Amino acid sequence: MKKFLMIIFTVILINCGYIKEYPTSTLELAKGGEDLSTYNFESSDHGFILNAASDNLSFISKELSSDRAYKGKKSLKIKCDYRGIINYKGGLLTMQFGTAQNFSGKKLKAYIWIPGNAFDEKAPYGANFYVKSGAPNWAWYQSPGQWTNLKQGTIVVDGVWTEIKVNVNEMTTPSGTLIPDSEKGNIMEFGIKVGQGDYSKNFDGYIYIDSISIE
Repeated sequence: MKKFLMIIFTVILINCGYIKEYPTSTLELAKGGEDLSTYNFESSDHGFILNAASDNLSFISKELSSDRAYKGKKSLKIKCDYRGIINYKGGLLTMQFGTAQNFSGKKLKAYIWIPGNAFDEKAPYGANFYVKSGAPNWAWYQSPGQWTNLKQGTIVVDGVWTEIKVNVNEMTTPSGTLIPDSEKGNIMEFGIKVGQGDYSKNFDGYIYIDSISIE
């Protein structure tokens, strides 16, 4: 009986040790597998550009990278510079269209990875989607509620993937006015904004964006 109990105890120890050895992708909340999103960054940046709105430009450069990926094998690696005297800095990853696109009823989704200790948890950075309509209004609409707070890594992993998503029909102007039906079919630009939190510390380093979908 004692020998049997010892075997059970040994198995439990072995299993516990095994359970703690999760793949890094699991701890980072990466999904893995084939990336079938609209913009998967496996072989191209799809024509996305780095941009700025009223904020100073905080996205400095971009490149395809196999460092990490939410799905597939690559993502878009972006060099950031959220330093300087002016707070509330932000960077935009922008897709511009040659002709107006119909985004009515569409859902936008993407994944952003930010390293640990990039900011104070009490004043996190955040991200949201935005769209811009064409003439005559050339209006900016964004995710309601301003943004999604970005997660950071732990002592176990360097960083964590955060999902951001929005239903275009629910997007609003910065002042809260709901996007009208006439503008949903007149979209000339859309993208992701990653902004510095109010009074959050500056950040100089790399983030990753992957698996952007228009559904």
